[in-house]
Amino acid sequence: MSSPNNNEARIQSIGNLPPMPVVAQKLFDVMRDDQLNIEMIADCISEDPGLSARIVSAANKACFSGQREVFSVLDASVRMGLNRVQVITTSILIGLRFNPAECDGFDLEQYWRKALSMAFCASKVAKYAPFEAPPESAYLCGLLHNLGLLISTYLFPKEMGLVFQRKDEGAGTLAEIQREHLGFTPGQVGAEVAERWKLPQSIIDVIACDLAADYCGEYPNLIRMIEFCESWIRDEFEVIPCVQQIGEVPEKVLESIARMSIKESDQLDGMVQHIVKAA
Repeated sequence: MSSPNNNEARIQSIGNLPPMPVVAQKLFDVMRDDQLNIEMIADCISEDPGLSARIVSAANKACFSGQREVFSVLDASVRMGLNRVQVITTSILIGLRFNPAECDGFDLEQYWRKALSMAFCASKVAKYAPFEAPPESAYLCGLLHNLGLLISTYLFPKEMGLVFQRKDEGAGTLAEIQREHLGFTPGQVGAEVAERWKLPQSIIDVIACDLAADYCGEYPNLIRMIEFCESWIRDEFEVIPCVQQIGEVPEKVLESIARMSIKESDQLDGMVQHIVKAA
C-alpha cells in the first residue's frame, strides 16, 4: 500500500499528462455546440488523416454496410449517424491516448463494450427521463462514465493489476480497493483529466461519481439515470432496475429499449473490435 505522500504525488502527476490531440479538443468543443450537425463533426474529423481513415474504415465494416463503399468522412458519418460517429470517434481518440496494454487483468474489449453499451442505452433512456443537462449529453455521459478506470490502468498498470486481482478475490468494490491501494478512486482520476479537457460540468460530475448515493451536486437525476443504465446493462437487460431512479417511465417503454439494446449487440461487437484494434 502506498504512503499518503506518494498517493498525493501520484494523483498530481495526472496533471503532467500530455494533452489530448488538438483534434480531440476541437471535437469536444464542437459537440457542445447547440447547432451541432453531421457536417461539423465530419469537418473536425477530416483535420486528422489517421482518424479520418479509421472512421471511413469503420463505416465500411459489416456492421454499417450499405449498398456501396464510402470513401469520404462525410459519407462515413452519414452512414453511421450523428450519435454513433460521435461515440466511435471519441472512443478511438481516447483509446489511442490511453492504452493499458501493460496491465494484467484488464479486459480492454469488455471495457469498451460496456462504455458503448452505456452510451447507447443512456441516449435512449434520456428521451423519457428528464435530467438537468441537454438530452444529447447522455451519449458522452454514458461513454465516459468510467473513464477514470481506463486512465488509472494506463497510469498505474502494476498497481491496478493487483487491484483487479483483489477484486476477483472478493475483497470489495473496485473503487474501495483502488482507494486502499492507490489512495484515490477511478472517479477522482477521471474527473481530474475531464476538467483538464474542459468537458461540461455535467459530464465531469458523472465521471467523478463513484456511487450515486454519495452524490450531492447539481445533477442528481442525471447521476441516477446513469447508475440505472449501468445496473440494467450489468443484468443484461433481463431485470429492470428500480424505476423510481429515473422517474415515471412506462414499463412498456423500458421493455422496448431493452429489445433495441439487445438487437444492437452485434453492431456493438464490431465497433468494439475497431476501437481495440486502433489502440
